[in-house]
Amino acid sequence: MALEKLQNGRYHLLRLVGKGGMGEVYLMQDERVNRQVAIKVIRSESTPYPEEDTALNAARLFQREAKAIAALEHPNILPLYDFGEEVSEDTTLSYMVMPYCVDGSLANWLRARSPSLLPPQDVAYFVAQAADALQYAHDSGVIHLDVKPPNFLLRGNRKNPNHPTILLADFGVARSSATLSSSSRTIRGTPAAMAPEQWSSTPVSATDQYALAVMAYEMLTGRPPFVGSMEQLMYQHFTVAPPAPSTFNPSLSPSVDAVILRALTKKPEERFPSIVAFADAFEEAIAHPSARPATTFQQVGDDLRATLAVSKQEAESGISRMITLPGGQHIEVTVPAGVQQGQVIRVPKSDADSEQAEAVLLDIDVLSSESVGTPATPVGTEQVQSAMPASIAEKPVRLTQAVTPSVSTSSEHDLPTVASGWSGQVAPPPQQKPKRSKIQRFAMISLVAVLVLVLVLSGALYITRSSKQSITQTASIATGGTPTAALTPTTPPTPTPTVVPNGLFIPDTYKGSMQDNTTQQTSTITVFLTQKKGSGALGGSVTFTTPNQAIDPLSGVVDMQGNFSFTVQQPQGQKPLYFFGAVQSLSDGNFLKGQYCSSNTNSCTSITGIFDVGPGF
Repeated sequence: MALEKLQNGRYHLLRLVGKGGMGEVYLMQDERVNRQVAIKVIRSESTPYPEEDTALNAARLFQREAKAIAALEHPNILPLYDFGEEVSEDTTLSYMVMPYCVDGSLANWLRARSPSLLPPQDVAYFVAQAADALQYAHDSGVIHLDVKPPNFLLRGNRKNPNHPTILLADFGVARSSATLSSSSRTIRGTPAAMAPEQWSSTPVSATDQYALAVMAYEMLTGRPPFVGSMEQLMYQHFTVAPPAPSTFNPSLSPSVDAVILRALTKKPEERFPSIVAFADAFEEAIAHPSARPATTFQQVGDDLRATLAVSKQEAESGISRMITLPGGQHIEVTVPAGVQQGQVIRVPKSDADSEQAEAVLLDIDVLSSESVGTPATPVGTEQVQSAMPASIAEKPVRLTQAVTPSVSTSSEHDLPTVASGWSGQVAPPPQQKPKRSKIQRFAMISLVAVLVLVLVLSGALYITRSSKQSITQTASIATGGTPTAALTPTTPPTPTPTVVPNGLFIPDTYKGSMQDNTTQQTSTITVFLTQKKGSGALGGSVTFTTPNQAIDPLSGVVDMQGNFSFTVQQPQGQKPLYFFGAVQSLSDGNFLKGQYCSSNTNSCTSITGIFDVGPGF
């Protein structure tokens, strides 16, 4: 079919604007009303061919996108002018007619301003418009699921070129909130901005809030919170807390950090109640930034000394923390894994090149798990919740730390690199306690004296009873009797922590296939394994690439001989898949080979099939 003219010549082709996986976009002239329009088209063949299901699925998504846009009428949503289909010979051409935005997308607009970052006030301006459009869609029962700068088109503002109007577009992967439970498990979206529940194919309205927070994060810092391959991104979105935006843009306040980090929490219910609530909180944090507490160091001889507070998780895994010295100089401090309470870390002058110090001494303070979320006074932390504006401090904000997996194969980088979610500035020392009066001191001394007397009398009574018992026991033994058990006080045994045995170190990405012995169907799978050096515990995910793409988390173990097993979680109502086998080390890498079944008990009574993946790549 000739694309030069549609609807009997009403739309006349001018040029190709762009193309993607869902079709092409053309600039065309609407001869009836004399205006330029953008027409998005997809083609499908009527004759069978190997990817017939893919083509039918694309046509279905295209129609769903058109219906979603047609139902939405909002000043920040790109409207739909027309929709139609034309058939010629063996080709069906489906198309949508929309306004043509000559100013392009928000992504192109931001790229033209790179490497300079937008002022936070401008970021809040765009976030407010985007949230307003998305809230309208949510209220209409539509979840966008692909919120990112390329999917916002611009309408210029002649009075203020730095504040164009943005229009939400591309509802190609949008879903209706009323039909989510019956939707397929196919994962669609942009991996860098997908919330954990979107990876699990169970999105909710808060999923768009997560993606908008990622977009705001990128505009504030010049980078997304997580980077890496698809498997690495999935792992980070599920298990890693993002670094605070101020880690990459120190000019941002703790209020901004707190708002962004709350919108990026893993559980949807812990985010803001709505996407406009997030935008309002973000705008208020930008308008009323809280002052950062001054860093307090003590001069000890030729050195500077302070206390560095870390969580238990950070102490176990190790962290990298940015410290601000007097005069504004920043140094990066590496806290090794396994650091203990009271341990001192010394940063030499080569790293802490300050005229006021030969070195910086940091006393480690390992916080209890209860105090990690809202540190009160430990030096080296900030009170994020108290720094938030009053209107958004109603719900507790959990202070988080970020873990960025290293892709290096060096033994020094087998563990994740941990960066703090707070800035590392040092808080003022605690205030001195008021002196007690003489009467208070006398009462305290009297109380201590009474306690000492009670302890002495108790000890004497215990010794007397023990002596009598010893004499009685000796007499019983001398007459051939059975000795009586000593009445010594017993202490409850200390529970032994669960220790995962060592295992063969096999973290990698493996690709191969699994075959169902019952149906004789072969599926392509990718196994992504994560593992801590010196531990046999396995984590990661399995990507089932055919017939529909689905990514599911796994957990398992491996021993030193390479015998492994792992369980892959499945959608609600289905048994997990249990894989087991042995690692085969060959010249070109490791292979994972074995069998699998559906099981709730981490064991197989009958085998479903076999699998073979590798080598690592």
